[in-house]
Amino acid sequence: MHATFGEPGDPEDEAGWQQALAHLEEAHRRLERALGALTGTGLERLIPGEPHTYRQMVAGLVEHDAYHAGQIVLLRRLQGASPPEE
Repeated sequence: MHATFGEPGDPEDEAGWQQALAHLEEAHRRLERALGALTGTGLERLIPGEPHTYRQMVAGLVEHDAYHAGQIVLLRRLQGASPPEE
C-alpha cells in the first residue's frame, strides 16, 4: 500500500486527502484508457508474467474497490456521518 499511496499521514490534513483522491482518480483514468484499448478477445488474454487474464484482473479490481468503499462508508458512519441523500 505504501508504494502506491504513501504513508497514511494526518487524518486532519485536507490537502493530503485531496491529493490522495486525485491520485486515485488518475489511477482509475489510466485503467479506463488501458481497458478501452483492449479489443476483441483482449480481456481473455493472459497478463504477461501472471497466471490470470485481463478479465480476471478487472473483476478483482472491482471487488477490491467495492470492499474498500464499504470500509470507508462504515468508518464514516462510525464517525457520525449521515447517509447520502438520494
